[in-house]
Amino acid sequence: GYAKVFADGISGETKIETIAGAGHLAELDEPEAVAKAILAFTG
Repeated sequence: GYAKVFADGISGETKIETIAGAGHLAELDEPEAVAKAILAFTG
């Protein structure tokens, strides 16, 4: 899908994460899940 196309256009490490219950504004729909995914990715 589009997420892979978008990720392929970014240099460096990327990870596609699907947030259950979230739509186009995942950070508003599921803020805790988004924060958890970001922290897991960045360490």
